[in-house]
Amino acid sequence: MNVTHGMYSHPLRNVWRSMITRCMDPSRPEYPDYGGRGITVCAAWRSYGAGYAQFVADMGPGYEPGLEIDRRDNDGPYSPENCRWVTRTQNSRNKRSNRVIEHAGQRRCLAEWVELLGLSRSTLRNRLNRGWPAARALTEGVAPERLAELGLTE
Repeated sequence: MNVTHGMYSHPLRNVWRSMITRCMDPSRPEYPDYGGRGITVCAAWRSYGAGYAQFVADMGPGYEPGLEIDRRDNDGPYSPENCRWVTRTQNSRNKRSNRVIEHAGQRRCLAEWVELLGLSRSTLRNRLNRGWPAARALTEGVAPERLAELGLTE
C-alpha cells in the first residue's frame, strides 16, 4: 500500500480500512450491520491503493482529529455524496436503533429532545411507552419560554 500512494501513515487510513472491512468482510463482527444489510462502499473508494487515495482526496479536506465518518442516509452507501465528518454525539444520533420522535415539524431522536427540553431520559421514555402522544410527552412540565424558544408552542 505504501508503495502505491505513499499515505500509509495518513490519519484516515484506519477510517478507510474500517469502512472497507465492515462492508466487505463477512468474518467481521460488524458485517451484519453493514455489508450484510446492503451497505456498500462506492467503487472509487473500494480498491486498495487507488481507492484509498481517492477516499483521502474526497474526504480528507473536511477531516479533523476526533471526528467520525457518518452516512447522511443511514441506508445508503459510503460515497462522497452520502458521507460527512461529524462528532461522536452526532454520529450516535444517526443510528437505526434510535427512537425518533416527530413534533411540530421537528424530527429528533429521544436523546436530542431530552437535551433540548431539559427532561430526563427516563421521564420522556416512560411517557412514550405509556402511549402518551408526542405533543403531550414533549411539552408537559416544560417551561413555556423553553417551548417558545424551540418553536414548540401553538
